[in-house]
Amino acid sequence: MQGGEDWELLAYRDAELVGADRWRLRGLLRGLGGSRIAAHTAGAIVVVADARLVRGEVDAGEIGLDLVWQVTRGAAQTERFEDRGGLPWRVGHLRADGRRVSWTRRGRDIAESWALPEAGNQGAFRAECLAAGVVITVAEQVAAFVDAPLGCDLVRVAQVGTDGRVGPWASIPLDGA
Repeated sequence: MQGGEDWELLAYRDAELVGADRWRLRGLLRGLGGSRIAAHTAGAIVVVADARLVRGEVDAGEIGLDLVWQVTRGAAQTERFEDRGGLPWRVGHLRADGRRVSWTRRGRDIAESWALPEAGNQGAFRAECLAAGVVITVAEQVAAFVDAPLGCDLVRVAQVGTDGRVGPWASIPLDGA
């Protein structure tokens, strides 16, 4: 989306038309495909992804370049593919228990389902402890927890991809810094 707007990919089990342009969705799976679970306002744009949706193909050498795209007879426009979809996903279930902060890894290799158990942790993470907005410690690790030092009032965590790129940050405040 343009302008840094949040978007979210979700699936649903049932959809019921309850009024003019109003639907009730049941059995939601939110945050699919690594998208961020976000609050959405009434009137938000919805795109239904079905068999008519076509994925644009970009070669690895075209990542980061300005490319001219044209869809059917529409006007051509220049866009830059930044491969944000190739970034590691935001960690989930970020929790603080005293000074210990833990999280759950998310990723393409973990099935998205109501019925499947959480996958074992196989990722690499960067955890940063901040005091008054200043990073005081950085940990690069495989473990899905960190013990924050005294004085730390916020911990932020991101998964590190196999290519070294850092995914989106998730953060949690700590009480009693």
